[in-house]
Amino acid sequence: MQNSAQNNSSQNLSKSTVKLIIIIFFIALAVRTIYFIGMQNSNIIQATNSTLDSRFYDAWAQKIIKEGPIGKDVFFMNPGYPYFMAILYSLFGIAKNTILLVQLLIGSLSCVLIYLISKKVFNSSVAFISGFLASFYGISIFYESLLVTASIITFINLIIILLLLNLDFGDKISRTKAFLFITGILLGISALIRPNILLFAVLIPIYIIWKSKRYFNKPSLFSLKYIAIFLVGIFLSIFPVTLRN
Repeated sequence: MQNSAQNNSSQNLSKSTVKLIIIIFFIALAVRTIYFIGMQNSNIIQATNSTLDSRFYDAWAQKIIKEGPIGKDVFFMNPGYPYFMAILYSLFGIAKNTILLVQLLIGSLSCVLIYLISKKVFNSSVAFISGFLASFYGISIFYESLLVTASIITFINLIIILLLLNLDFGDKISRTKAFLFITGILLGISALIRPNILLFAVLIPIYIIWKSKRYFNKPSLFSLKYIAIFLVGIFLSIFPVTLRN
């Protein structure tokens, strides 16, 4: 009877979590949609999307489509964001609003990730407040409406944090290996958009050693294979670009 009650409780908790995720996502999406529609004719948005960086990213993305993904010249800037734009241009046609709408969707998902991270670190109440406040955070909404890197970087880095928080060196060791590999891949992709995230990569091995020690009574060298899995992920993301250059 007790086991049955516990199972029902965990199922209810799961359902309530899903409901809160849906609520936060649609609140965030509604706020961003209203902002996007209201700012379509804004001089601020149009002027900002005509700045040097935005025009450069747009021109580079269109060049990728014309010349192919490898191209000819050495990369002048970080290539991640232009390639992100080029993928969307290839799928949906060359239209800046397509990029912006995808970024608003990504921004809404970032609010959900903030909820999940807060729930893992604190509790459901703090998580809902965090996700709700993030839905209305003006700076994020503003940058999501521009052809700049902020929204995609935030989204990727939030996934990295959530994966690291869910490392389990006990019963779910195979899942942890997968999480570490995906974390490395994502961190490498993030570095291709803005390389300063690699400073964070120096701290992650320390975190892996600390967290694995909570499960194993073994020297920290035992954690090297998990660190290696993480580093291989970074290598596989960054090395092809280095080789290409």
